[in-house]
Amino acid sequence: TNLAGATMDVQGALTLSRQNGAGTVSNAGTLTKSGSGTSNLSIPLSNTGVLDLQAGILDLNSTFTHADNAVLRGISTLDISGATVTFNGDIEPGTAGTPGVLTITGALALTGTSNVNIDILGASVGSGYDQLAISGALTIAGALNLDRGTFDPTIPTTFPVITYGSLVSGDFDPVTGTGPFTDWQFTTLANTNSYDVTASAWP
Repeated sequence: TNLAGATMDVQGALTLSRQNGAGTVSNAGTLTKSGSGTSNLSIPLSNTGVLDLQAGILDLNSTFTHADNAVLRGISTLDISGATVTFNGDIEPGTAGTPGVLTITGALALTGTSNVNIDILGASVGSGYDQLAISGALTIAGALNLDRGTFDPTIPTTFPVITYGSLVSGDFDPVTGTGPFTDWQFTTLANTNSYDVTASAWP
């Protein structure tokens, strides 16, 4: 158990599995994956805090519960293709104010309590704006929160802030941070393989 206010840092490859069929990893603080390589977790993970993926791959192969108000953030890869997932919490590619690309291997079903927080601070993916890259099917629900800082993009410019293998259903409600900003605004569209935010003229 990683308690609230505590930090646990996985600095290299790690394998955790059940002993005698028992055990759960509970994170209420900050659980960071900072080391390269793949860490395999074949034991249930319950996250009510911050799961911070900065390097390598965190491979989950049991149950993963991401609670309401919990945060998944970072710039590396979470593999949930072998896990049973309940995803009620938030996603923040990179960190707040610092764009990045966060990759999820597998399918993801967001729920009504989920928040996807996206920075659009420049024109280049990863360094200028956030992207959530999902290899499998995406079910969209919850809120999309956009933060442009002081960035004024070229009009029109489209930012594929989420990519996915396929779209099951849904849309974000609400979408915040769309403007209008002086003479332009953000519009959103769920396409076959990407969720796009476009800076377009207004009115």
